[in-house]
Amino acid sequence: MLIALIKVMEGNSVEAIRIGEELVKDDPEDYMIYMFQGFVYKMMKKEDESAKQFENFSCLLPENHPFRENANDMSEWSLIVGYDELVCYFVTFTKLTIASSFGLIGKFGV
Repeated sequence: MLIALIKVMEGNSVEAIRIGEELVKDDPEDYMIYMFQGFVYKMMKKEDESAKQFENFSCLLPENHPFRENANDMSEWSLIVGYDELVCYFVTFTKLTIASSFGLIGKFGV
């Protein structure tokens, strides 16, 4: 999934979706893949496909998952969950990129 996220950051959303589709074939019960694809389709302004992916996401999300308590409808899901995940991955990717540029991987907890 990290490779798909990197493709989004590189501006290659189509390739990110393709990778997501391969991941779904490998594990169709992984709700995070559907959430990711829903977010990518939303960024691509493909609202219908985004809604389908978020519907799959919400169907697979466990009943006791904390995400269920934080949103009332699908538009809130896409903003809350998608933004949160993207920021986490982006921050991690940025830290690793900077650390590797300075040869700091393995030092200072990076």
